[in-house]
Amino acid sequence: MATGLLVVDVQPQYDAFCGYIASQVATRINNTVKPVSIMWVGDGLSNDSEETVREYLRDYGARPQRLAQASFIEKGYGFFRGWMDNGVASHDIIKVGRNMLQRGLYSSDEVDLEQLYAGNVPQLPDVDLLHRPSFDDGRLRMMDRFETCGGGSAECLAEVELWLQMVGKPFCRLDSMVY
Repeated sequence: MATGLLVVDVQPQYDAFCGYIASQVATRINNTVKPVSIMWVGDGLSNDSEETVREYLRDYGARPQRLAQASFIEKGYGFFRGWMDNGVASHDIIKVGRNMLQRGLYSSDEVDLEQLYAGNVPQLPDVDLLHRPSFDDGRLRMMDRFETCGGGSAECLAEVELWLQMVGKPFCRLDSMVY
């Protein structure tokens, strides 16, 4: 079973939050034989790019040859956060998100909630929607499971972990490397 290391949002934009774990993450990148995927917020929401994230991790000790082997994935921001931040239960986010992904839908307003919940629709936000993530997930889907690290623990990392659950990828969060 192939397990990958998934690093989320350990990047210059968030140095004030992740700087204290960045050297541990770099050490983990150096010392694992697992395939490494590094996700970062870009998309005009930060000034970071693959190169600045690569340099950032290199400055904290990640070896250039290990970073050259890593998969870098630019992700958007907040695809599930509207519901997360409004207290929607994780199992409901996963249920609706999984339905969206399976049916090729881009937004929760396209989901027939009455049918999905067999008439027992929970209280969901009226204004905020779930949105299908727009990152390239091809390499992630090839893995069987993941070790996750980075942050924020209840924000972007949690959002990516919800996506992993939607696509049926088990994960183990490396709590000592989470901000």
